[in-house]
Amino acid sequence: MINTSHQPITPETQVWQWIMRVVELIATVAVTVYITKVAHKALVESVAIEEITIHEKTNNHSDISKY
Repeated sequence: MINTSHQPITPETQVWQWIMRVVELIATVAVTVYITKVAHKALVESVAIEEITIHEKTNNHSDISKY
């Protein structure tokens, strides 16, 4: 890696560095929110499928025990 710690930094460079930091932060938050929404949707769907499966098994067992 290039040693840039002793190179002079202009005010314009500092502004662009801060702009990039803010953009990176916004992108990180946006990706985190998106992934959270996708994961939440998948979790809700899997729980619903599990509840349907359990309900069907419960109903099937109760039908068999009647005969």
